[in-house]
Amino acid sequence: MNGQQRLSSLAQWLEVPPTQLRRAASASELEDRRAWLELVPYAPQRMRVRFTSDAVAYNAACDKLLEREAAGRHEVRSEATAERRHRDGAATREVLSRSKGRCENPECLLPDLPYRTAAGKPLLEVDHIDDHAAGGRDYPSAMIALCPNCHRNKTHGADQRELKERLRAEALKRHQALRGPGRD
Repeated sequence: MNGQQRLSSLAQWLEVPPTQLRRAASASELEDRRAWLELVPYAPQRMRVRFTSDAVAYNAACDKLLEREAAGRHEVRSEATAERRHRDGAATREVLSRSKGRCENPECLLPDLPYRTAAGKPLLEVDHIDDHAAGGRDYPSAMIALCPNCHRNKTHGADQRELKERLRAEALKRHQALRGPGRD
């Protein structure tokens, strides 16, 4: 039995797709993230796997981070000289005003935010529906106020394309309710 066959039989026994097993078996990834299994040196005729708990994997990762910190390799710095577009503060203030302290995502699970800033204002993040750095418009009809969870979901969620289109329609609807239809 070759290594590929052993990996396939292990994947069948664990009832996981072989691709997931291969990802977890990568040595570099074991160092960088928690792994649900740890490879153990094996004899050429068989493969052994030792399962590790989340606590063991977490502690091992923390120990490695402490070693890197002690060796002075924990901070990576690079110089950047790039041109950036600056946001218009007036547009951001108007979007926050339009939101009335609520997340503007109609599907938000917590539209009435229990979280506040140090100044006592609702913890909202004003986001450009189309990425500002890539040319997104800096105008209230193209911006939306989101709670941190909805903002993260819009930026990194599995359904971000669909969510972006729903948020675009919601921002335009709210903008036109205050500005009037057809004005911009």
